Amino acid sequence: MGRLGASRAFEGGDSSLLASQRWAVRVGVLAVLISVPLDVVVPVAVLWVIPARLTFVYLAIFFAWLPHFPDEHTDRFRNTRITLLPGSMRILLQQDRHLTHHLYPSIPWYRYRAAHRELAPLLRERGASWLDYRASHASASGSAESPAEAWGMADMSQIHSSSSVSVVKKLAALAAASAALSLAACSQDSAQQLPPTSVVPTSSAAPVAPATEPTATTTAAAPTSAASTTEAASPATTSPADAAIADGTDGLTVLYAGHSFGRPFAENMTDATRLAGIDGHEQRVVFRGGENGAPQAMWDDPDVRALVKEELDDGAVDVVILICCSAEFRETANRDDQAVSDQAILEIVAYAVERNPETRFGLAMPWMDFPNQYATAADHRALIDAAYPLYQQLAESISEASNGVDIFTFFHGAAVYEVRSRFEQGLIPELTNLIGPRRSSVFTDEKGHAANLAIDAGTLIWLEAIYDVHPLDVPPIAGYDVDIREIAATALATAP
Repeated sequence: MGRLGASRAFEGGDSSLLASQRWAVRVGVLAVLISVPLDVVVPVAVLWVIPARLTFVYLAIFFAWLPHFPDEHTDRFRNTRITLLPGSMRILLQQDRHLTHHLYPSIPWYRYRAAHRELAPLLRERGASWLDYRASHASASGSAESPAEAWGMADMSQIHSSSSVSVVKKLAALAAASAALSLAACSQDSAQQLPPTSVVPTSSAAPVAPATEPTATTTAAAPTSAASTTEAASPATTSPADAAIADGTDGLTVLYAGHSFGRPFAENMTDATRLAGIDGHEQRVVFRGGENGAPQAMWDDPDVRALVKEELDDGAVDVVILICCSAEFRETANRDDQAVSDQAILEIVAYAVERNPETRFGLAMPWMDFPNQYATAADHRALIDAAYPLYQQLAESISEASNGVDIFTFFHGAAVYEVRSRFEQGLIPELTNLIGPRRSSVFTDEKGHAANLAIDAGTLIWLEAIYDVHPLDVPPIAGYDVDIREIAATALATAP
């Protein structure tokens, strides 16, 4: 017998042996099962085995297959569908509105229905995939629901007959809510861990305090923002001595109270003003992470309120900068029967003006977080662009209620979007990543904290808002292959 024949004979014998072993194992397992009392087998089967299998089938059908099959699209508004069935909201734990989860993973499942109601106009506009079996079900009982009602709208005609103001208001309300929800997770600055509440005193030359300190003392880094603890910051500005373009302009005392999507820009202001030839700028910061840094949350917290008051009590603050968005603003933005409002900002304004009647107030609009969730810069900025006009209305209404106090808005998030747009077009060669190291990326982390170039461009928008110094009037800024002054100027020109 040749080698090949011998090999086959061996394989055949081995296969027979394995088959015999399998049968022996099966018989042994069956014998064990038979020997186990039924009062043990039945509870295990009923309470564990059968429910586990049914749950698997349930999840596979309603959470995996139904929302995603046949997977024909990859764009973010059609890569899953909304499937509305009779009673599906409760049976499927609101996963019938699964597209909401794809768009905003941070929203908990029990709020999908409310979020879906807010998102409805935008989803229709973007051609989102959806199936509604409730209308046919309801027609049998004489109460069919129109497709518009399935989207949480009273009448399809509302889409066409609503005034443009109403449409913008709904989109803006969605943007404001989304911004606040997304910023809720901004609990810490990505470059270094900070305490929940910190104050930056008036010293302009103090170093950043360690994360373990109860307060953090810092100053604006020369437009290279706060450098990473593992990276050395490269110079990004020309010498202030060579940049005296605004001799005679007095520096202001500015208080920033807010979260980490505004703090780096505030800390950059001391050196940005020196670059512009403005001497004597004094920067104060009261910081809280995430949505705790919104005006209402800060003012409602007795400890933080005391810190803000302490900074205002000397009457030296010329400008107070607050950042979007309070819960009250989000709620009133979603109502057509009343104007937008923010009682916390109103009270902060009143308190500051009592100490210094000349105080001005700026309301800063940042950018949406989680940039990876948006395919392009245009998608990333769409909701905030819709929200900004409503934010401007808020400033006007608070000014009117405060006897004409100067309250202005500015959109430094537009600079971040402009940087991302140019990065996507390959116009900023030194940026090689959307998310990554501070010196070569648009963002430093998944959350969307801005990296160096975006912070420096955004700082020029702060400079323009507070001192009325246009970005192109600032001397050239070294350290970059591109002109960030032009980036900031474009962002200003294209903001809503």
